[in-house]
Amino acid sequence: MEYKREAFSAEIELKADGDEGTFTGLASTFGNMDLTRDIIEPGAFAKSLKKRPARRIKMLFGHNVDEPIGVFKAVEEKKEGLFVEGKLILDVQRAKETHALMREKALDAMSIGFRTVVDEFDSDKRVRTLKEIELFEISIVVFPANERARIRTVKEAFQSGDTPTKRELEHCLRDVCGFSGSDAKAFIAKGYDGLPLRGDATDEDLREIADALRGM
Repeated sequence: MEYKREAFSAEIELKADGDEGTFTGLASTFGNMDLTRDIIEPGAFAKSLKKRPARRIKMLFGHNVDEPIGVFKAVEEKKEGLFVEGKLILDVQRAKETHALMREKALDAMSIGFRTVVDEFDSDKRVRTLKEIELFEISIVVFPANERARIRTVKEAFQSGDTPTKRELEHCLRDVCGFSGSDAKAFIAKGYDGLPLRGDATDEDLREIADALRGM
């Protein structure tokens, strides 16, 4: 049995009203490729959620089965991905610490633990599409493996006429375009001329970068 943990830079939002410790966010997103070249298809969670509703999906800290930190009040598929509403049990010390860190945006990622039931592998693109998965737990984690939320932030900034930060652009150049960290920094500082000279570099390279950023 394959058991996989997949982390997403989640849109966690602590609720200002109602029960303290309640939060909402996306625990997973549909249609984008993660760093292990997996794509989750819409509907992939449907059968699992019928069999295991929100209250039976464990909320853990860092996938540690010895550290449950709360309960889920809602887990459901929406257009963008797997939406959750959870409540941290603040009588638990780790949950109390997690709540404080989430409030200051020091923790903003969730990760799903699941088993693949049905998938499809494209050998040419080396991409696997997950069509049905069994969801066991959702964890609050420190480091996300999927950068879509950062990428979406940059795209929305461009669309609204704002300027994203240098750090946000660096993430996109690395995670979308495949730049090394040093090349991403050089590109932002000096543009295309700041990159190391490559004998096969052409205008097409620049167009590919632009297309990648445009398609985020």
